Amino acid sequence: MSVDAVNAAQLTPYKCNPLIAGVIDETVQRDLDVPYYRKPIDKPTLDEASWRNPELAKRMKHELREWHASQNASRHSRISLRAALANALKYRDRRLWLPMQTIKSGRMHYKPTLSPQASKTNRSMLDFAEGMPIANDTAVEHAMATVADLWPDGLTVEQADRCVADPLRHDDWMHGEAPFMRLRAAQMLSAFHAHGLGYVDHMVHYRDQTCSGPAHYAALLRDDTLAPHVDLTDDDTAPDLYTKVAELAVTFARTVGTEVADAVARKGITRADAKRVVMPLGYGARHRSVENATIQHVFGAVERGDMQPPYPDLYRYSLCLTQCLWQSAQLLMSKPFALQKWLGEVAAQAAREQVVLRWVSPSGFPVASAEWQKRTRKIQTHIGQTVYVPVVLDDTDTMDARAMRQQVPPLFVHSFEAAYLSRVVSYARDLVQPITNVSLIHDSIGVHAACLEDMLDHFGPLKQAWLHQYKPDHLHQIAECFQGQLADDLPPLPEYGTHKIEEVLNSGRYFQV
Repeated sequence: MSVDAVNAAQLTPYKCNPLIAGVIDETVQRDLDVPYYRKPIDKPTLDEASWRNPELAKRMKHELREWHASQNASRHSRISLRAALANALKYRDRRLWLPMQTIKSGRMHYKPTLSPQASKTNRSMLDFAEGMPIANDTAVEHAMATVADLWPDGLTVEQADRCVADPLRHDDWMHGEAPFMRLRAAQMLSAFHAHGLGYVDHMVHYRDQTCSGPAHYAALLRDDTLAPHVDLTDDDTAPDLYTKVAELAVTFARTVGTEVADAVARKGITRADAKRVVMPLGYGARHRSVENATIQHVFGAVERGDMQPPYPDLYRYSLCLTQCLWQSAQLLMSKPFALQKWLGEVAAQAAREQVVLRWVSPSGFPVASAEWQKRTRKIQTHIGQTVYVPVVLDDTDTMDARAMRQQVPPLFVHSFEAAYLSRVVSYARDLVQPITNVSLIHDSIGVHAACLEDMLDHFGPLKQAWLHQYKPDHLHQIAECFQGQLADDLPPLPEYGTHKIEEVLNSGRYFQV
């Protein structure tokens, strides 16, 4: 299945979208100051005498922090856009194919080029070279669902026409997440309404899984508590995992009773706040890493002026926000956390026994995990008259239990994600009308709008692949596989829930936008 999926992806021809490439080219050539290509603010003038005044010094420090935040944001956006432009100029007016490799978990990665995995700007520039007509009402509905997802506040045909006719003047598309994807959707809407049914669409329409990591854990453990919030049941009224955790975290903050927790509850917690913490937890992230992500976001948002300080001590506020989300996530994701702990214990046991831990994913892809303790050595070298002494890390012949404990849980769930996506692509190629043009992004698949009806059908590749992958009890098979490699007895597996895998067939939100 992995070979089939990689071949399907590598045999999919693309072309560079001229509208998107042209807008990027003009933006860079004219050095415009636009939301996706911001110029940094000018460096503040620092008067040495003012540093002796505490109030002026405080204001100057704030201005310096704003300048640094502006520099960092501007540098990232400008470099990424120039990289996208270089690829656009290289492949303009040419068909291209994207080479792919599988990493050790079985995940499929495009090699560095105009990779849709690299950025949403790249994604917006890549069109399928082979178009398919939008020829019926169902295909229209799926195409318009893509537009609605990228334009949550709505997009009229007149508005789309203006954006496409003069993108840099009519800048509605610039204000929102993934601006170039928004412009690409406006282009598709404008062209479809100008042509009508039968319009040959080249746009790649992506559909991704809600909270992918936790969803795979929920299926493995038959987790009936988590399943409704990752769209594996027919309960289409249940909030998704990120929204539910945000709601629980606000409720939790109100019960803490401290001043900073009251500030968290007062400010409220958005789905994006929750996603920033919960998504990494689905892959075994540690508490400190998600704390750092929250701290950087809060400080950056305040410095950029995107948010008013919700509490005088932003550091304490960030820690409290993270803790509220962490506690709420643990309540809702108790079984996934238990499985991560079990995998970590098995990994540490393998390290103690000096065993490379191996398993086979449901697609037949072999996975092996080994992390070795490091030793450092210094290399002294001369460049001109300057002496450099870089430090080099070498592997020893002793396995590192701590590193194994951290690596195996995310590697394990990644292997199941990759197996599922491979199975979807394999099933899609076996349809009566095969789906051969696919764009793959970890937990997401992009196809023509005309293919989405077959992909999302009750008996389509997405639901059938999930059903067939998780019907067997993989955890007991994996446990037997691990026990065959290790001398000591394994810890017991976490307790299962009562979720039925077949419930996914009745889910109305599964892989919907």
